[in-house]
Amino acid sequence: MTPDVSCKSYDAASASTCFGKNCGLIYGACGGPNDYPSAGSSGSNSLYARNLGNVAFASLCPIPNDNPGRIGQGGENKFRCAYAGNTNSGVDFVGCRGTCNYRSCTSSGGYGVFTTNSNDSRCDNVSGCSATNTPTPAPPAAPVVTATATCNANDNPVIGLDWAAAARANSYDVDYKRSSASTWTVGANNTTNTAYNITGIVEGVNYDWRVRSVNGAGNSAYDTGTTQSRDCTVTPTNTRTPTPTATRTPTPAPSTADIDVNVFDDPNGNCSGNSRIGGSQVCLDGGTCQSTSASNPGAKFSNVAAGTHSINLTPRNNYVLSSCSSNPKSRTVPPDAVANYYIQDQPPVCTSLTTNRATVNPGQNATLTANGCPNGVDYIWYTPGPGSYPGNTPYSTGTTNTVTWRSPNPYSIDTYAYPTVQVCNSGGGSCTSYALSNGSATSNPPNQGIHIVPLYRISGNVYVDEDNDGVKDANENNYSGGITITRNPANGVVSYGTGTFDITGLSATTYTISYTSLPAGYQMTVPLNGPPPSFSVAVGPDASNINFGITNTTPWIQSEGSDVWFNSGFNNEIPAGASCGGAGAYSSIVGASGRPGIIFSGVGTQSHGGGQASANPYNWKVGGTGSDANSLPPPPPSLKTSYDYVNSKLSNYAGTPVDLPCPKTTTYNCSFTSLATGVYKADGDVNLNARVDFAQNVKVIVLVKGDLNINNEIHLPSQKNSYVSWHTTEDITVASSVVSPSNVSRTANLEGWFSAGKNFNTGTGARLNIEGAVVVNASGDGGTFNQQRDLAGGNASCPAFFIKERPDLILNSPQFVQTTRRIWQEVAP
Repeated sequence: MTPDVSCKSYDAASASTCFGKNCGLIYGACGGPNDYPSAGSSGSNSLYARNLGNVAFASLCPIPNDNPGRIGQGGENKFRCAYAGNTNSGVDFVGCRGTCNYRSCTSSGGYGVFTTNSNDSRCDNVSGCSATNTPTPAPPAAPVVTATATCNANDNPVIGLDWAAAARANSYDVDYKRSSASTWTVGANNTTNTAYNITGIVEGVNYDWRVRSVNGAGNSAYDTGTTQSRDCTVTPTNTRTPTPTATRTPTPAPSTADIDVNVFDDPNGNCSGNSRIGGSQVCLDGGTCQSTSASNPGAKFSNVAAGTHSINLTPRNNYVLSSCSSNPKSRTVPPDAVANYYIQDQPPVCTSLTTNRATVNPGQNATLTANGCPNGVDYIWYTPGPGSYPGNTPYSTGTTNTVTWRSPNPYSIDTYAYPTVQVCNSGGGSCTSYALSNGSATSNPPNQGIHIVPLYRISGNVYVDEDNDGVKDANENNYSGGITITRNPANGVVSYGTGTFDITGLSATTYTISYTSLPAGYQMTVPLNGPPPSFSVAVGPDASNINFGITNTTPWIQSEGSDVWFNSGFNNEIPAGASCGGAGAYSSIVGASGRPGIIFSGVGTQSHGGGQASANPYNWKVGGTGSDANSLPPPPPSLKTSYDYVNSKLSNYAGTPVDLPCPKTTTYNCSFTSLATGVYKADGDVNLNARVDFAQNVKVIVLVKGDLNINNEIHLPSQKNSYVSWHTTEDITVASSVVSPSNVSRTANLEGWFSAGKNFNTGTGARLNIEGAVVVNASGDGGTFNQQRDLAGGNASCPAFFIKERPDLILNSPQFVQTTRRIWQEVAP
């Protein structure tokens, strides 16, 4: 029996097969050249088998006593690979390259793990095998094409392509195009046919074609050519005169025939349409005419006399002949003939789309009109962006060429709308779209649009600012009386409520909003410009909370027994009914002398608001043109309390001044709590940071060449032979932390004389109480009393600044600051 060389190994796990081979014929395993002669008999251990792998054949081998490697352990059929050159984890090969299978063997005596690789190089080591490479297939040969131009049964041109099967070709690719075109049309791709008809083409036109072969190795070169399509408008009739015979009479040719006419809807305009359409008119020889239908045929001329006839088509409304379809057509009958026409929907042409408003405000309408359009068209309206029509967009008005366009309302964006109309042939024909031609021009996009100019509003309040802080708080009510608000420019409309105003219909710009009806007894708290008080308001978007604050409780001052002198007028708006612990609504109340002070206003006027200068019967006040104030001597350029005057008199009073005992860099920062009797001098600004309590019988003069900043309280005992005066070249300013413990308290925060070369600034905050005297503009160079205290709602009852006379300071002051005492006596009438 011939060994099966392709089975180079075996599998004893199966009694009959080895990878599908008959293991009884295993080459080399059962008597072959690789079977060692020392193989033992049944039940023995073969050195070959032990060294190269245990083999258990049982009785599979047909050669007697050749049963190597069986291990008699209860019939256990353990085995391993046995092949010359194999180790415990080697490979068994079956077959050569392309059909090779190999088995990886375990080293533990288990069954082999089979894997396959049909092209593994290790197969080349099998006896009788060698590396075999599959040859690379060649590309196919190019086809040789024959082209023929014909007409089909429907009288349409056809170019037929035929070729013989090309060598090694699996399939073919076919492309074609009009010779004047640049883009190829795919006719067939990977077709196995050897013929192809180019259809749907135009009569009498040159067409290029190309065909190539295809297989797995690639493509052949194209076979190319150019063929002109047939002119199928004339169907020639070839008649032959029958040969007369002695026995038969020839049949005469028919004298009439039918001509069918079909009209196809051709939306692409290339004679490719295949849907018949009615509504056209076709005439024969300029006489008999019919209307065409969508049936087959669309029209029929029956019993047409023999001869050549002219057929002329008038396309239906809004249609024209496709450029690939000719008119008229000529047909010769008999036999029966067919004439096919292709017509294309002609989009309607209008002249323009216009609007009666190129600019609108929110809520305004515009009328759009499509002009110069033909009859028999429908109108469909669109509005990209803002705006709307009476119905949902797109909105149809049927055959009506106008529509109302509505701008959005409310609307706060300055923008453009671009309404358009689509004019369509009725019955589902083609359409033409038109944009506005007379709108507002825009550059991005460069179109004509309707400019939507939003309108804005300004709203606000006139409120009673009870705390005088210029902010409308939640608990502050609007003024209940009438108000008048003006705006410049005077656009829009103003409406009023209780202390409210609302200006609507404003275009985007900046407006001056003014309050022009301030009631008597009230003052502005915000804004403080004018008159009239005004805000500058830019709108776009809306502006709200434009609030004018007014109050009838402004801060005011009061003296107790002290005279008050303002050279340029005195305006002290005391609220009517102010009481403040019984003091009353007076600019000056009765002091220790039992009399109030006198209010001087120089040549200026004076006002006491809802109160008066002092209680009746006094009500002492002097001032105004023609008053006794004109006879009073004006103050000298430098008062006796000025820095320069006091400094010039010190040598006669207390000798050389000493430096103020405070650390100094550029400013004296003082923390002393008292000073001994003497004259102190500071060449620079001074900050008093600690509370100062002077002892009795102490007399102190402080000269400050600069500003004096009082950051704490100053006290000296009353009626104890004490005196303190402060004289500056510049301002005196009191910190806002120096305040009265309550609005009704008259307890002094500062005691002494305070003479400012320029201004005296009370500082902001609550009530400030002073006992002594305050002088401003002592140097005569200009200065003022700046009352900055504010009790907010407390202004209705109490003064924000209070000053009380201290006669003991006058009596204890240096002689050179006192007025010369004179005794007048009338010695003669």
